[in-house]
Amino acid sequence: MRVLRVLHNLEIGGVQRQLLNLAPHLLKEMELHICSLGGGGALEASFEELGIKVCHVDLGWKYSPLGIAKLSRIISRGGYDLVHVHRMESIVFPVVVASLGAKVPVVVHHHFLYKWLSQRKKLLESWATRRALGVLAVSHPVMEHSCRELGIPPHRMMVVYNGVKGGRIPLKSRDPWLVGMVARMVRHKRVDTFLHAATRLVSIFPTVKFKLVGGGEREGRYRELAKELALEGKVVFTGSVLEVEGEAERFAIGVLPSENEGLPNTLLEYGALGLPMVASSIPQNREVVEEGREGLLVPAGDPNALAQALAALLLNRALAKRSEKMAKRRAEKFNLSRTKRNLITSYHRLLKTKVPSSSPEDIGS
Repeated sequence: MRVLRVLHNLEIGGVQRQLLNLAPHLLKEMELHICSLGGGGALEASFEELGIKVCHVDLGWKYSPLGIAKLSRIISRGGYDLVHVHRMESIVFPVVVASLGAKVPVVVHHHFLYKWLSQRKKLLESWATRRALGVLAVSHPVMEHSCRELGIPPHRMMVVYNGVKGGRIPLKSRDPWLVGMVARMVRHKRVDTFLHAATRLVSIFPTVKFKLVGGGEREGRYRELAKELALEGKVVFTGSVLEVEGEAERFAIGVLPSENEGLPNTLLEYGALGLPMVASSIPQNREVVEEGREGLLVPAGDPNALAQALAALLLNRALAKRSEKMAKRRAEKFNLSRTKRNLITSYHRLLKTKVPSSSPEDIGS
């Protein structure tokens, strides 16, 4: 099977990192190409090192007939069995139209609860998505939202959970006072909530420290906020990092106070490292964290509640230790081999072809 994955860009982001981690598993079962519609990015070389062919198509205006025709020719000449487009930056409509023109079936992948579409874009995307062969969602809340938002019949959607790399042995020498967060510096991750909670913790625990792992459009703004909150010397910003595990493995607690997610890679990565977690209690996070088991849940945007939950884990080592074990166990259910198997099964069901038998890496996963 030859599959073309289409993304907006190849910068460091959750969708791109998930595909990069999954790609070595997929390449055992198929030929994989990538098309970026927004130029290259920091991860392009990493994909090429895996032997994946990467191409770029500049559509200009996303709805340009000339740009769509150009993309359609590339798809037609590529000999693809399937086009898999990720719902990013309004690229679904042009990719679906281009695929239909090339007479190649297309699958749309939803990663998020999208709430900012204009009515015109929403109608165009709904029209295009309903003409795809099928729609994948990273979680049940995302699937339910997409059904309501775009009018997609539930029987045409499938949930394929994100996966996480396993096999990493958690460090025994963690910093017991390091509270960390892995996230892109964008509004919906609510880094501001993390920083405001940090000010409350510092007044209670003088030895507590904080680390923010990730870059993005609001990084400068959050650095300024940290200064305003007198957190200089207490919080470290790493900027964009590809291998986040190396930074997160020293955390005592992993935090994710987002107001919106799909199925957060960050929580899966915390779990794989055996980190107790504090996360916002949105439905997407509750697919990974159950209150009192893998960690604690707090209302999104509430720094007081976040600070109280962090204090509880810092003070109650027995609770933190129990959460570590539960988080590690929960993360094993989201391994990359299972994600690969579920994705390939979805492809074959949609194409009405025979599902291959499990490869050795899938046995017992």
